Amino acid sequence: MDRHIRLMEPGGEIVVGPEQIALVEQLREEANIPPQIERITTDIFVFARGEPSAREITKIGGLPYWPSDRPWPQSAAEDPMTYIAQVCFADSRDLVGDLPGDILLIFGEQEGIWEEDPSAIRFEWMSIDQPDLISQDDVPSSSWDIVPCYGQLFRTHDSPGSETHLQAYERSGNLAVLEGTKIGGVPRWIQGDSQLPGRFLCSIGSIAVGGNRSFPFVNVSEPPGWRTDDYVMWGDMGSFYIFITGNAELRWTIQCY
Repeated sequence: MDRHIRLMEPGGEIVVGPEQIALVEQLREEANIPPQIERITTDIFVFARGEPSAREITKIGGLPYWPSDRPWPQSAAEDPMTYIAQVCFADSRDLVGDLPGDILLIFGEQEGIWEEDPSAIRFEWMSIDQPDLISQDDVPSSSWDIVPCYGQLFRTHDSPGSETHLQAYERSGNLAVLEGTKIGGVPRWIQGDSQLPGRFLCSIGSIAVGGNRSFPFVNVSEPPGWRTDDYVMWGDMGSFYIFITGNAELRWTIQCY
């Protein structure tokens, strides 16, 4: 096994497609982490490229779960905000408890987000039973192009106390605590704990895809090569973290490498 590790240099990465989560699970198993090490359940998402048939599921970019009779979110300058992502909590209620809705939609202004301007983000809660949703033609144009991807839930765990047992691998911290789009668990901080108020609700990871590795997405088997696509990217392959307070207020921050 030691020779295998030296030759292949496997390790933790931002979870996007099935290859990364399969590698995480394999290396955790090989490390033989003691059972007394705490395991905190998390639902992480592996992504398919394109638009899903089910409008309500977790996704990034594209066509939102947005009622046709509801005004589109606007910035302080009364410009349409960009639809960034939505997170569906319907299958994760045991991790998050009661929430103001089933689906959290995230809209924003690209420039203001990088400056962490509170007014640059708008959160909207939706129930899962909206009867009449907008079509693609109703989505306002935006200078921030985001290639649509949709998530498929994989239940696993974060184990922050296991990092010492994973040090034989590259980026052992990303094996102990998963980085990507996930619900529950603990945040995988890149630049240290930001001390946001409330409890960790979810994160939206960068869609970091490139190179000669197979299955970059659930529905794409061929390696993507090194072309650049407009997937969501938080700075230099960072993450967008969301916390929720006791009175259901949402707080957010971005960290990147």
